[in-house]
Amino acid sequence: LALLAHMGPDPDRAAQQFTVHDIGTLPSDTWSSARAINDFGQVVGESYGSVAPSAFVWSRSTGIQPLPLPAGMAIGTPAGASGINSNGQISGIAVFRGILWDGSVVTDLTALPGGTNFVAFGVNDSGTVIGSRDLTNETAAVANGGMVSALSKLNATDSFSRALAINNRGDIVGQSGGSAVIWTSQVPAELSSSASALAINDTNGIAGVQTGPGQSFQALWWLSGVPDILPHPSSIFGSVANGINDANIVVGHGGPA
Repeated sequence: LALLAHMGPDPDRAAQQFTVHDIGTLPSDTWSSARAINDFGQVVGESYGSVAPSAFVWSRSTGIQPLPLPAGMAIGTPAGASGINSNGQISGIAVFRGILWDGSVVTDLTALPGGTNFVAFGVNDSGTVIGSRDLTNETAAVANGGMVSALSKLNATDSFSRALAINNRGDIVGQSGGSAVIWTSQVPAELSSSASALAINDTNGIAGVQTGPGQSFQALWWLSGVPDILPHPSSIFGSVANGINDANIVVGHGGPA
């Protein structure tokens, strides 16, 4: 179930008509999943077949196209794309190796200094890629300027941290231990406990999820750092807010227990 939330009524939006486009799959595959879209309508994600997923990019003019693997990586290596910015740069992963696609240039981010086991989750318009590194001691990290740098955990004793989204100002959100976190100028600050921040816009809006007892979960957003629970239909058990745009419209999903 899709969830929408915005500040105040918008009758024009309610009357808007939408067209659904089936972006299809790569040849011989059976299904696909779209992960991100940029301001020009380019879509990235994974196309799945009987062997392994492949990363793709789609546009109206080109249709669905496979994204190449880094040099030396075997054909058929599982790969997926997680984000795309307004310049067409794409972040993703190929077997626990962070990848940046920039036109015909494919960069293996794990090969950069500090990039051991770097997994990429998103990219902003400046080409800064965020994610996590060091799977045995998972730590939020950022790839920029030819190297991968760790972000400080909220607490030094946190068992893990992940950077999950970045905006065009360079603000980063994610999770450290059991808390939702924002890194401003790479300095962490807690947004909420028992929560995770999954998306951030350029107007101080953040979206994510609050976890509760009995593995319950509830869509959550923060406006200028202030948290607020988002309602969901009574027919579903829980909800997660996955994305937020600059108008503070939130999208997500919900389902049964």
